[in-house]
Amino acid sequence: MRTGEETGYWFFMDLCSEFEECVKTVIRVLGDEGIGGERTYGYGQFIPEFIEDNQPYMGSSFVLLSVFKPAENEVESLETKRYKIIKRGGYVYSPYSDILTNLRHPMYNVFAEGSVFEKPVKGELTLSFDSSTHPVYRNYRAYLLPCNV
Repeated sequence: MRTGEETGYWFFMDLCSEFEECVKTVIRVLGDEGIGGERTYGYGQFIPEFIEDNQPYMGSSFVLLSVFKPAENEVESLETKRYKIIKRGGYVYSPYSDILTNLRHPMYNVFAEGSVFEKPVKGELTLSFDSSTHPVYRNYRAYLLPCNV
């Protein structure tokens, strides 16, 4: 396991300015509290660094930064340059319902992160379970960045 300054998590945030400070506060609290097991002993703590990325992303293709399941109306018009298909499923957890906990999400074949498309795609929210407590959805919408391939 690697430790030190070379390790860490990173992610893009694309949110409206009214929520920006709230989200940054939550990330700072996560850094103080830690992520993962044995937080009591100080494991998982970090100091977040926020970097504004205002560069314009340009290109004639689009790289996928999330998993993506095309909506039915997108399947016919998909134009891919490079892609990988993976299976995605997993377990449901609900703090509000014992009935929903430990059920399995339906398995889907989805496009993996790093797949490249010739034109923008949207994807869909998929309803996994509709119970009397609350519905359970999976987010298979595409998060894309323009690029040149």
